[in-house]
Amino acid sequence: MVWRHGHAHNDYEQEEPLRSALRAGIRSIEVDVFPPTFSRKSGFPIRSEAPSRCLVAHTKWGVSNDKDIVDLYVEPLREYLNSLVAGRGDNVRRRYKIVRFLSHLKDARLEGVTNTNGGAMPEGVRPVNLLIDIKRSPKTVLPVLLDNLRPLREWMTTYDEKGNVKEGLIKVVLSGDLGAVKGEMERYFVKKECGRLDCKDEFGGEGRMLPNLEGAGKEGVFFIDGRVSDLKRGRRGGKQVRIEPTTVDEQGLSIPCISFNYKGLLYSSIIRGKTRNRRISEITRKAHSEGKRVRAFALPNSEGAWEDALRNGVDIISVDDHQGFREFCKKKSQREKEGFF
Repeated sequence: MVWRHGHAHNDYEQEEPLRSALRAGIRSIEVDVFPPTFSRKSGFPIRSEAPSRCLVAHTKWGVSNDKDIVDLYVEPLREYLNSLVAGRGDNVRRRYKIVRFLSHLKDARLEGVTNTNGGAMPEGVRPVNLLIDIKRSPKTVLPVLLDNLRPLREWMTTYDEKGNVKEGLIKVVLSGDLGAVKGEMERYFVKKECGRLDCKDEFGGEGRMLPNLEGAGKEGVFFIDGRVSDLKRGRRGGKQVRIEPTTVDEQGLSIPCISFNYKGLLYSSIIRGKTRNRRISEITRKAHSEGKRVRAFALPNSEGAWEDALRNGVDIISVDDHQGFREFCKKKSQREKEGFF
């Protein structure tokens, strides 16, 4: 339950970034980033010739060159994912790559790996969501971020121009200052994974190669953390239109999740003449009808607030107290097993 609902809010502020969340069973991680060579004085990135590393901080006053996304998250995540697969034998890694490679076989099944909508997942392994909140200058950040995330490329969930999703072990979701790039996300698509696999590394055979079955094309590696206003795109001519989870909208965006400010929703609900609980229920019903999950942030770190959010259909809860949320989920699961809701 904790892996399904928990989200590590501002994870880098924990004593042990990433590790604290993973140890608690949380598989959704939030990290705020600034451009490399960011100037705290001007509030803008300093021009640099070559891509560097995105810096991790909540505000510009916390920016430091010794805290970057590669050291804090990319490399630890790569080691974590490699250890998951290694713990299940070398063949699982091989099968994971093959099933992703043969993604056109929608109903493919291989022992230890399940193909879901064109993706591959080792059994018993929970995928990780990496929510990256861009604080400044997205046009500067995104090219650098693509380069920084390269070590995770083989594990990443992707989607093509038609919205077909190929599931991986890590999904990168962008949030924050995206206004300047929302209409041009296709610029940040990358070439599809190479259709020719060097089987020497995977199978030990000399020069054995698989044919290119994927063909040419590009795919998106950045999903978008939507807001309640993004749900309005599902209305056309006054009629509700179902938006499939894998659909790319008119701006080239793939939005798997809708996020809202729990505290701020109280005031907007009062203006609408509704209770906050009723407003949350409306949001979750609409989002779920469009195949999207719902995340609430800015909640008090209390069991009462967590229970309230889950009761009203919220899927993902931003938390700071990782172990506290783990204990809450354990108790809630036990109550449900005993028939107490």
